[in-house]
Amino acid sequence: MTLEDELKKIVGEENVNSSEIDCLCYSRDMSVHFGKPDVVVFPTTQEQLVKIVELANKGIEGYKDKIPITPRGSGTSVTGAVIPTNGGIVIDFTKMNKILEINIKDGYAVVQPGVICGNLNQKLSTEGYFFPPDPGSSAVCTLGGMVSTNASGLRAVKYGTTKNHVLGLKVVLADGRVLQTGTRAPKTSSGYDLTRLFINSEGTLGLVTEITVKISPLPEHTAMVLAYFEKIEDLGNAASKILTSGIELAACEVMDKISIDVVNEALSLELPDIEGMIMMEVDGFRDAVNTQIKRIVDICNDPDHKAFEVKSTDDKIERLKLWKARAGLVSALSRYKDGYRLIPIAEDFGVPVSKIPDAINEAHRISKQHDITIATFGHVGDGNLHTTFIMDVRKPEEWDKVFERPPKPKVLSLVELIEEAKSSGKK
Repeated sequence: MTLEDELKKIVGEENVNSSEIDCLCYSRDMSVHFGKPDVVVFPTTQEQLVKIVELANKGIEGYKDKIPITPRGSGTSVTGAVIPTNGGIVIDFTKMNKILEINIKDGYAVVQPGVICGNLNQKLSTEGYFFPPDPGSSAVCTLGGMVSTNASGLRAVKYGTTKNHVLGLKVVLADGRVLQTGTRAPKTSSGYDLTRLFINSEGTLGLVTEITVKISPLPEHTAMVLAYFEKIEDLGNAASKILTSGIELAACEVMDKISIDVVNEALSLELPDIEGMIMMEVDGFRDAVNTQIKRIVDICNDPDHKAFEVKSTDDKIERLKLWKARAGLVSALSRYKDGYRLIPIAEDFGVPVSKIPDAINEAHRISKQHDITIATFGHVGDGNLHTTFIMDVRKPEEWDKVFERPPKPKVLSLVELIEEAKSSGKK
């Protein structure tokens, strides 16, 4: 019996795909890496997942050893994390997408790994609550993927990353055993923190089947500041001053000139021609928010790092329009030029906040030196930058520039070799 047949016995024929085209669809994420699975399976229960793991652990005819397993959510990763480089089974969790419980009184929700982050927040908002981690892909990324990669996001500067909001997990281990970690209580001192061990492990230690997350009340008031700078150094100095001044930012995003040009073109925002901009947001009680917004504006206008222009608003529609521009940046980058697309080569790295101007300037230097378009943007609050290459993937010379490949050696015919030897005096 084939692997496909064995899996169909577990999850049903409709939840197994092994056609060439289906497997090719699961061979990529947003990175440059590639790896095609032998089969894709869609479990709907924890019990099915246990049986899949037991089957892979046991192995079947046609495989030398145990069968590789690669878990996958929405595939929004940019580093190859969901690529089945050794073939085997891709487990697609998108059918395990139920919100199992929302407990406002104790401040938690229980979800399956295939729940979309944006869908959870839409549901929580009706109760006046939210799940703070907010990746740029929150409209499509899954909670399981966020846990597996400790996803960051726009609100990380105030609310932290995914690990700060996970209370417990249910995990299927490599041998099929199910482990419950954590607690629904606000604090526990019993034993090792296994929850944090599984967070950020990218599915290498076990497969998450249930997530208990901490939820928070929606803030009373929110306002934002948009600051434009003619020099990246001024931008960095202003950001450092704001982040070390005691102001409690809820979001702090930076975009360089290329990123600004892209969103201007794609979304018709009419942003000025400047080297960089910071988008900052503050939330909380109204009086405290207004006080902090004024302080941010004053810092940006300080002569030591004077901004070209500073705007502030608490209008919800205007704020959402500006954040929509930031959220749409990644897709807009693939429309920068006809035939060009976004290629994450050196992606999603962290630097100290004080070094952000240096990192952006170095990216610009590399861009000019090698004639490569690189857009730099990211979460200033936690030093998380994206240096995204924009290139025509159809042209070998574009890849040669990216990877610094030397020119191909000239291939000479036998006659040319003899003539070259004669001219150099060689026998």
